[in-house]
Amino acid sequence: MREGKIMANNLRLGQVNIAIIGAGLIGGSILKALKTGKKITKKTIVLDINKDILRKIKEMSLADIATDDPKTALEDADFV
Repeated sequence: MREGKIMANNLRLGQVNIAIIGAGLIGGSILKALKTGKKITKKTIVLDINKDILRKIKEMSLADIATDDPKTALEDADFV
């Protein structure tokens, strides 16, 4: 999908906040994919209960917000 193409609910690539619940194999792969190439999210948020995983995500700059608090993770999310 090209940047600027209209998505669901009239949101555009580069203007959506995406929350990933769980940064295991699948969630971690999605995070890495979102951070490669063109910026397709406005904000990337990850929710995980493992503090070590959250620390690694922050160190690798894979998410704009990495938290173990569901309210913080989901309050601004357009897609989960």
